[in-house]
Amino acid sequence: MSILLALSPVKSFSSHAQQHNHDDALTSGAAGQHINVANDAVYSDQPIGFRLADYRAPVPKSLTGATTINTTKLEALLVKKQAMRPLLIDVLPKSKKPAGWPQEQVWLPEPHLTIPSAYWLPEIGFGTINEMVEIAYKKFMQAMTQNNLNYPVVVFCRENCWISWNAAKRLLQYGYRQIYWYSDGMDGWIRNLNDTEVVEPEKLE
Repeated sequence: MSILLALSPVKSFSSHAQQHNHDDALTSGAAGQHINVANDAVYSDQPIGFRLADYRAPVPKSLTGATTINTTKLEALLVKKQAMRPLLIDVLPKSKKPAGWPQEQVWLPEPHLTIPSAYWLPEIGFGTINEMVEIAYKKFMQAMTQNNLNYPVVVFCRENCWISWNAAKRLLQYGYRQIYWYSDGMDGWIRNLNDTEVVEPEKLE
């Protein structure tokens, strides 16, 4: 069951422990990969493919084929009366157990806060994803959009997060035509004192 919370930036996503654990996931490659990436200066413009590692880094200002939006524009989009309410996809990876955590102590990740009604899909923004995960993700999107490639979809993560840029680009490759890349991510959402919601990751089957 989801829990609606009205939180300030200090009390919510910006807690040091949660940011640190998520940053560990964002600055590494996909599981099992060890990929060297050129200096970030190379990415002052959009790369040809996906970002493969070091996901917590400056991102391009836009994504060809998608509409880049900030917090103000997202807020306006969500209150706008329209036939199809945008589908919100949170792609922040799961937080990692801190290095050196004592084996005898149980580690529990921080509750995951997201935009109310968003779906948390933590595996689909890496540069490469498991084939079975991708097949399940496509089925999930088809079901949620009722096979409508014009369905509006908002993809987000955090600020300076290549995970959301990758995920939005992946949807464009699937043929979706109305993709919004919310580049401010949860950092911007909480800075504006918007409500958040505690969710569990969706099970892609």
